[in-house]
Amino acid sequence: MSTFANDPDQAFEVRQTRAVLYRIAAVFLLLFVAIAADIPSGRFTWSVNIALLAGTLLPGIGFLLKARLNVCAVRIDKNGIQHNGRHITNWDQFHEARIVGRQQVNQVLPQTVLQIEYNRPGTTEPSRYEALLETSQDHPAEAILEAIAHFSGRRIHNP
Repeated sequence: MSTFANDPDQAFEVRQTRAVLYRIAAVFLLLFVAIAADIPSGRFTWSVNIALLAGTLLPGIGFLLKARLNVCAVRIDKNGIQHNGRHITNWDQFHEARIVGRQQVNQVLPQTVLQIEYNRPGTTEPSRYEALLETSQDHPAEAILEAIAHFSGRRIHNP
């Protein structure tokens, strides 16, 4: 049974999992406290201490803000697909969507990408938009494809 059966106007939104973001922030802030506690030992020069403090405090604050704001990464509704607040396509222009994995040379973990093929308004040539999916999102990639299939009314094939 579809999760959208009760309300056809309901939007499917993908956000990052707050618990993961808070844990990452806690790790950075704990590192900040540990480095600050070690300053009196004189183990590092002041410039190194400042760099270490900034290198832990700023990401800690950034992850706290990211968790607090809880911005919608992907939104799928009756009007089409949005990624990070940008409208990508409506259902009349939509062709296909798929999830692909991509391993790049300089990265340890593979990336998961949502590829969307559509026609840009005023053109007949297909375009492709690629949305990077975070590993800490609150819905799996398969649920995103299910939502696209539901709202587009098309069957989605994913290899």
